[in-house]
Amino acid sequence: MIKFSIYIVTFALLMTSCSNKDYLSQGSLDSSLNQMAVLAVFNGVSGSDQMDVFLNGERQNSSIEMLRYGEFMRHRTAYPGNRRLTLNIRYGNQTVSPPAVDINLVAGKNYSVLLTRGNPVQSTLVEDDLLLPRNGQFRVRFINTNADGLTVALGTASDRSRFFGDLRVGNISAFAVFDVADYQLQFATNNSTLATYDFDFKPVNQGVYTIWLTGSLAEKDRNSQTSLYTVIRHP
Repeated sequence: MIKFSIYIVTFALLMTSCSNKDYLSQGSLDSSLNQMAVLAVFNGVSGSDQMDVFLNGERQNSSIEMLRYGEFMRHRTAYPGNRRLTLNIRYGNQTVSPPAVDINLVAGKNYSVLLTRGNPVQSTLVEDDLLLPRNGQFRVRFINTNADGLTVALGTASDRSRFFGDLRVGNISAFAVFDVADYQLQFATNNSTLATYDFDFKPVNQGVYTIWLTGSLAEKDRNSQTSLYTVIRHP
């Protein structure tokens, strides 16, 4: 009986030890994630056929993620602190490596880098609010890299800036929260009679989105465009 009692106590201590080990492992994992930053990259460099992204010399997109113009690298963990962003951008048979850019990433925060054409390539780092909105709402932001270089608002036929006011080309808005409904949205230039485009948008409850305008609003035959815009759902 004494031996049996000793066995029970020993077994209980062993199980407690294993349980504590599992708890500590999970705690270490959560702590490790909190010590990382999260980064997404949007290729708004018109005409680019491929983009390779590096932070402190470490490639971020895989070999199968081409990151052509209008494509993006989804949010993924990155080491925080001052990081050097370098790019290899391919245009046809030519590869260009623009000057490096220093960005600062804070642990536990989410970011996006929007890259746009310029001399040199321009980069915009923004902090992302990816928290789920309240029940009955959705969160959305707007990126404007349209091929015509036009300032564009995002709204409806009755209110051209219902969602976002005039956003200059090459810019990214902050996230904003709206009530869930079926919307007929409209891209509209400063002069709404110059170029508009209507499209249906049906956000889901507590969805988080980016609406990215990449094509030409002035193009008469929009069916000839590969893509006028992209609706991205995060994460």
